[in-house]
Amino acid sequence: APNHIFTWSGKHIVDCQGLIYYLGSAGGTRTFVNPAQTGCVRIESCAWMKGETSDLVSMQRDINVDSWSADVAQAWFQVELPEGIQISPRHYTLRHGNISGARLRNWVLLTSMDGDNFVLASSHRNDESLRGPYDVHTWEIKKNIEGARVFKIVMTGANEIGGKQLVCSGFDVYGTIGSELTEGILNPSHWLFKD
Repeated sequence: APNHIFTWSGKHIVDCQGLIYYLGSAGGTRTFVNPAQTGCVRIESCAWMKGETSDLVSMQRDINVDSWSADVAQAWFQVELPEGIQISPRHYTLRHGNISGARLRNWVLLTSMDGDNFVLASSHRNDESLRGPYDVHTWEIKKNIEGARVFKIVMTGANEIGGKQLVCSGFDVYGTIGSELTEGILNPSHWLFKD
């Protein structure tokens, strides 16, 4: 079977080309439905103050959501893909979750196959890529990661205004889905978690 490849468009926007968008839009066959609200992806996080943790994968192009964590040290969230889907990630996207400040500046992206053993995929220190209201930016993952099912963002220092809140209203990932996976795994009938 050919690999499913999710390729970043090269534009720092919600480009509707990533895996999370694909899962939410049933492969582009319907209007985007938040995949955390349908149970397709699972979100875990530190205490969340504004909005719902499902807002972390709110990848609608024209809908801005206010979303941020409580004021805790090393604020974090993670997105877990459905069982049977793993990706060799090449890029990832974050969207700022507010009209004004407190944008991410210091954080790491960790990846895992099992949710227990994590690999450092990308590290950011004083990264000023996120600038405007609900700004979107995509970063290359330079490390070669064969497969990942869990993606974890952890703050490693202050946000733009010196605070600890992790402000985010969108995450997506791009790369190659492993060809060793079950035939048809990206068909809608396979997208919900088994309880």
